[in-house]
Amino acid sequence: MAEKKSSHRLDPTIASEIKSQKDVSLRRIAREAGVDEHAVRRAFGSTTKGLGIEKFELVCSAINRIMGWNKLLGELHHNPKSLPENVRSRIPGRGNNGSSAVPSGHRKPDDEYAEELIRNHRMVVRRNWNTRWASCQSDSKPPLVVSRGIHVLREAHHPENFLHPEYFRSQGRNREINLSHWVALERNELMQREVKLEEDAISASRLVITTDGGIGKTTEMQWLEYAMSDDDSAEVAFYLQFSEYPDQEKDLLSFLASRLERSSPAAARDFSLTVETLERLRDEGRIVLLVDALDQVPPDSLIVNGLRDCLEDVQWDKCRIVIGGRPYALARYWEQLFSRRRNTKWLFIRLDEFTKDEQRLFLGTTNDGVDRLGLIPTEACEILPTPRVLEFLRELPDETLREIRTESDVYWRSTQYLLEKGIANSHKARMIGQGGNLQLASNVQRASIERATQLLAVIAFEMVVNQNASVEGSSCSGSIPNFNGVHRGEFRRFRHFLLVRLNEIEPAQASELENDLEGVDALNSFLSQSFFDTVDGLCEIFWRNRTLQEFFAAVWLAQFSGPQDLDFIAEWIYVPTIPRTDAYYWVWRFLTEMDSSVVDPTCWTRAVQTLFRPGDGSLNGTQRSTEFIYRAWRKLSLFAERKHALSERVLNSFLGEFETQILSGQRGAGPQSIAKEFCESFVAIPSGSFQMGTPKHKQGMPSFLTEETEDFLLGIEDPEAKARKELGHVTYGWGKNGNDEFQQQVKQLAQIFRDKDFESYCARDYPKNETPENRKQFVKEFLISKWPTINTWFRLFSPTHGHGSSQVSTEINEFSPKDQSPVIHVSWYDAWVFCKWARWNSQSCRLPMEYEWEYAAKAGTQWNLNYWWGGEWDSNKCHAESSIGTLPPSENRSNPWGIVDMSGNVWEWTNDRYRNRYDRDKSPDASTLVLRGGSWRYGRWDTRSCRRNHGHPSVTAVNTGFRVARGSDDG
Repeated sequence: MAEKKSSHRLDPTIASEIKSQKDVSLRRIAREAGVDEHAVRRAFGSTTKGLGIEKFELVCSAINRIMGWNKLLGELHHNPKSLPENVRSRIPGRGNNGSSAVPSGHRKPDDEYAEELIRNHRMVVRRNWNTRWASCQSDSKPPLVVSRGIHVLREAHHPENFLHPEYFRSQGRNREINLSHWVALERNELMQREVKLEEDAISASRLVITTDGGIGKTTEMQWLEYAMSDDDSAEVAFYLQFSEYPDQEKDLLSFLASRLERSSPAAARDFSLTVETLERLRDEGRIVLLVDALDQVPPDSLIVNGLRDCLEDVQWDKCRIVIGGRPYALARYWEQLFSRRRNTKWLFIRLDEFTKDEQRLFLGTTNDGVDRLGLIPTEACEILPTPRVLEFLRELPDETLREIRTESDVYWRSTQYLLEKGIANSHKARMIGQGGNLQLASNVQRASIERATQLLAVIAFEMVVNQNASVEGSSCSGSIPNFNGVHRGEFRRFRHFLLVRLNEIEPAQASELENDLEGVDALNSFLSQSFFDTVDGLCEIFWRNRTLQEFFAAVWLAQFSGPQDLDFIAEWIYVPTIPRTDAYYWVWRFLTEMDSSVVDPTCWTRAVQTLFRPGDGSLNGTQRSTEFIYRAWRKLSLFAERKHALSERVLNSFLGEFETQILSGQRGAGPQSIAKEFCESFVAIPSGSFQMGTPKHKQGMPSFLTEETEDFLLGIEDPEAKARKELGHVTYGWGKNGNDEFQQQVKQLAQIFRDKDFESYCARDYPKNETPENRKQFVKEFLISKWPTINTWFRLFSPTHGHGSSQVSTEINEFSPKDQSPVIHVSWYDAWVFCKWARWNSQSCRLPMEYEWEYAAKAGTQWNLNYWWGGEWDSNKCHAESSIGTLPPSENRSNPWGIVDMSGNVWEWTNDRYRNRYDRDKSPDASTLVLRGGSWRYGRWDTRSCRRNHGHPSVTAVNTGFRVARGSDDG
């Protein structure tokens, strides 16, 4: 029948009922049907004309698939003739005339029919998977799913205790995470009905795959559907998202039948028979449900009830059910889905981030065969283990990758590239920021990109500001930012907040918010949901990954923030020893590292000034976020040099605190006396030349330790426990990255212990790294403190150091208990910022360069001696090989130049990045910095003047401190 002679429309009552469903929209129906939205409006009677039979059939089938048929059953009662005959015949339990009689020719399901359905479904699944990844390089297709590691939680009694959201941050900073309860799992075990953990075989009929956003949970579940679609499998797997899941369990089989209808002509011919076939497969336990995106289910949705009913229905007991969702969603629906109803046991799976080799494969090579990963400096690689970040980078040209310097650059350059690409190719996206009137000026595209950036930034920032009183599954107390999402029911209120915030800075643009959001939605759709995970337009917000939201929140602060945002910023200051501030780490990281060319100096300085606010000397009134003071320093100094008034004021206030408030006596006689002691502690080091390092035959493990070390290795009974104990005194940075580094070090050392590998142990603990590129070094005159920095000096800067109930505070009080004891548990950031802060007579202090440190340690003695006093160790001149902790500095341990404890007591940070062969003229692309001097708990060989160690700048330990220098250096 010709379309122009037809006018098919849904019954108004049913049309109204469908449109009232919050999870259904005309746009979604149009996408599902493959027609334009105007055609759907005609089917719903929104225009004077109806719709032709062919398109009307597509619309009805789409509604059937989305809603599980149950709503169109009512349509038959109202107006059965309005449905095309072939649509009526497909509705379960209805004949061609709309009656409930069984259609003529109906037959019972048989094996041949079931196998045809399964075969066609599998064919479509495999084709879709292969099509999706056809553009990947052959060596990384499929997208590294098969190679990446997975872990299963072996804790069975209270798994919820190990599923806190902060434990899964891909770049988290929570130190308390314990991965020992997660066991590596072979990937093929996910395909099995049982998983073997140690000696136990555990049912895998109920699985949960959970990760932080951007790690690849959805891809993993789609891969499972693909892998389970092998012709040899007895099961049929269905991947679906929670937004598609029927509200009621009784509609589930009809929904799955509609899925089969898309891929199988047989299912399209006889829908009722397909449903009955699925009933048989369910009863045989041959159906696998892979239900993804639990985190996108609104809190008040009935969808979860449909899955709950399925889990509690004994008819589904034999079938495998796999749920995917972020950790906070597991906590939200724990009682409904995962508590032990009917003794159901769930297995929880977490995905590993990408390894360096996987990152390298994913990014590929340049045209001349160079690894693209190698174009990015080490300092900018911390967020690269996240697959979605690599997806951004993969889009960038080689020359743009070469320009990246920081983590902030990674996102700025990739998102700007994507925005330019999307706006250039989407007419609706080009309307962003144009007020509905697209001009032909050459700067229109740039204006649209800037407006799109602003909208993404205000959305991200407003979510962070709109804090939740608590988030399910979080161990942090107090308000925390919203990194979960904005659901459909919350979006109208959220949009009002956006309007208010935009109106504060740009009233003219605020009025165009609605149109511009539609443009952002079109942009997001064109870019395959690069920014938001949405299925039905921009009426809800779920960022593709959390760090993307954190980045755009930082963009708001750097480019658009006003004075009204300062109250929020002051509450967000990141302090590593305060767990609740961990939530803001990456907002600060992106903000402080953002390139000076893309920030507004006033907005940016206004945002970071809380970092530089002078303390008042009290425990509660002084907080030093040293890592971010360090990261912001260069840019703040640059703006101050350019005479930016606010930047000058902020920097000068920070630099003047020591001299004007403490050294002057303004804070009292006690702090003043301590400050004077510090200022008077320096000794002059004369200029001169010396030979750095030591002869090669003295490097590596000394012969007197060989037999002892061999006996030590042979005596180890529990390699992993011993490795953990050996490494337990070091904090490998804060949070997940630090914990991952610790776990990696444990793994490597445990393997050495397991193999009794003497050579590897020697290379690890006694590397031959004491030969510099140039042995002869010239040193200019400088000043150095005769003591390592002691507690009373450091507490002028950080009064909270050693106070509180944390493990770090406990160790400080145990191993550095006296005011005159060397400060311990200080990171390189702490030491560097202290030196900048300790400023008087128009000059700040600094950390010594490595060559300066060794020059001062040898103090003019023969270069190849182990110690300044000679070749043999003397316990009276060096505090080492001890268990009692640090000792206050003593003159009997001073070298010929009057410098105390250059051997032993505490390791001391220097201002050089580590490389195996020291070269003062080159700055290596390295993430660790050099430590010198040995310590109280290390052996005598580690206290030699030439001994080198190194650590990540955020590392702290019970035997790590620093010493301060002043004056010229040539490094």
